[in-house]
Amino acid sequence: MKFKLSGSAAAVMFVMFTALALQPVPSLAQQEKPASAKELPQLPGIEQLRQLHFPKLFKSGETVEKGPKAFFVRNLETVADNAYIFLKFEANGSVSVDWEKRNAWLEKWKAKGANLGDIKDAREAYKQADILSRKAIQDLGERFNYYYDPEEVRVDDHMRHQTSVGIGVQLQMQHMQEALSKLPDNAKQEDYEKALTVTKEHRLVLTPLKDGPAEKAGILRGDILRKVDGEDIEDGKHTMKQVIFLVSGTKGSTVEITVERKKKELDKDKQETGKEVTVEETIQVTRDEFKSRVTHTTPADKDGIVVMRLDTFMADDTAKEWMEDLSEFVAKRRQENKPTMLIMDLRNNGGGRVDHGVNIIAMMMERGTVLTMKTRESSGVRTERWTVTPDALLYTYPAPANPSQMIALRGGKRTLVLPPDVPLVILVNEHSASCSELVTKSLRVGRPWTKVCGVNTYGKGVVNRPIDLASGDPAEPIRRMAIGIGRFYPGVDSVNGTDVDIDWEGVHPDLESKWEKPKKPEDDNQLDDAKKLALQEYALMVKAQAEQKKLHDDTVAKKKAEFKAQIEAREKAEQEARKKAEEARKKAEDEARKKAEEEARKKAKDAGKNAPGGKDKVSEQPKSDNKGVPPGPTKTKPGDQPGVGSPSGTPAPGQQPAKPAVPPAPPVMPPPNDDDDPDL
Repeated sequence: MKFKLSGSAAAVMFVMFTALALQPVPSLAQQEKPASAKELPQLPGIEQLRQLHFPKLFKSGETVEKGPKAFFVRNLETVADNAYIFLKFEANGSVSVDWEKRNAWLEKWKAKGANLGDIKDAREAYKQADILSRKAIQDLGERFNYYYDPEEVRVDDHMRHQTSVGIGVQLQMQHMQEALSKLPDNAKQEDYEKALTVTKEHRLVLTPLKDGPAEKAGILRGDILRKVDGEDIEDGKHTMKQVIFLVSGTKGSTVEITVERKKKELDKDKQETGKEVTVEETIQVTRDEFKSRVTHTTPADKDGIVVMRLDTFMADDTAKEWMEDLSEFVAKRRQENKPTMLIMDLRNNGGGRVDHGVNIIAMMMERGTVLTMKTRESSGVRTERWTVTPDALLYTYPAPANPSQMIALRGGKRTLVLPPDVPLVILVNEHSASCSELVTKSLRVGRPWTKVCGVNTYGKGVVNRPIDLASGDPAEPIRRMAIGIGRFYPGVDSVNGTDVDIDWEGVHPDLESKWEKPKKPEDDNQLDDAKKLALQEYALMVKAQAEQKKLHDDTVAKKKAEFKAQIEAREKAEQEARKKAEEARKKAEDEARKKAEEEARKKAKDAGKNAPGGKDKVSEQPKSDNKGVPPGPTKTKPGDQPGVGSPSGTPAPGQQPAKPAVPPAPPVMPPPNDDDDPDL
């Protein structure tokens, strides 16, 4: 757990469970220029959200009744008109205000503040109004209702804006979880403060902020804070809150910080002996303004594991810092082409603004429901939902004219910063609450290769509305309250599709890792377990990718074989078709030739019949004496003349010569037919 020494005597008040503060939800900045983006672009329709979540008690210039009593009554009425606890849910699903409960609470506390107007000292009267307002809010019985007095408002603003006056260091108490684990579940704020008492067992480790006053003065990371202006803080009489008060101060003032650190031992000649010695050094630091970071990134170790710790979601630059660091490390690891795993350390992160949570989820989740929020609106409930798509962030809300109809607004273009093939392990503990639980559960439900390590988180599913309280008296500074106005549900259950409720339940880790007292200051058994889980996820992912690649290759090979078989079958079919076509063509040609020859013979025969005196020469051909063998030519003797009675036409002896016959007509050839001549 970290604290900024920023001049706050009340910073510890915000250690445990920072409200899930409702801020306008912008869409993601473009990845092309992550480092130069000053602000994340806003989602359309943000003004409606701003008016919903940041109502003003009275308009600018409006005349209000002044005085501590009127101020106290307005505080009570603000609570009565916004608190979710005053809603009544019927069995049939209808929602209405429980007026009896509301009015009873309101009248009870109005009566307790009836005498505020009788206090003559106005400053004292306002202090009493602050005390009564705080008690009235606590009387609601909800765990996460807060009232901030002017000093606490100042500290809260410093946390949001990340600008403070002080020496610019973060404090981490050794074995703090051991001290807090001894507290009962119903522990109060003062119990937490007392548990954080500085001793030799629970020492304060310093981490100077970059370019802050402490770093410039020479304070080093890992120094142990021993004394402040000569006062020993490890005597068991100083709480962490009191130490913060000792270090705080005004700009330009100085403070002496005594630290314990290890140094190399030097001999009399000022040469290193190779041994380490523990020494105390006193350093004078001039208090000044500084800007702190909430994202802290540890470079990749030998296995490729990067650790990014996020202190809070309250600061204005939370999402911007996370985007810059995440983009830088992902780009570097991709360029080096090395295995990459990420551990997101949300231990002791009490939450903060919902817009930062939604944006950070959208940087690391490709698609799915990020958040569903159900808040009180007048006498009913308003349901809002944030969903991420591959290229945009969608905001869905009920239409003003018809609440049963939902309107979806598309945010600006967004880029997925953390690829889905980078295993993510989220490290949490019992003090990870609110927005930390939103981020943890949404990513666990909606992102592949994501696991949770540590112990069960706190279990805060309550939405708080921060409201500034003005007295109307220019001499009195602003107060603030954070009232539970609804419930939030991270992601959607992958089994039954319902909203995920973490209130009281918290987020259960995939790998339980309880904090163990370290043997060395640098030991962290929970972080070691998270790294082991990251390596396991990476191995499983590589195996799954190999199986998927094999399946893909097998599928491709099968498709190729099927395609080749199809090609071969088609070629074979084409060959067979060509063969059949050729055979059909030849057959058709033969049939056509035979037909032509037959027609030619028929024409020739017809032509012979039609000639004058012509006979069918074909039918007058001599018959064969032997089967199938035509008679040979008739031999004639010299002097024979053709005639009757002999083969040559000469009359046989004793016969009269025949009368000369009419010579036969020459054969008439059929007319040439160029289209049907088989000899051509």
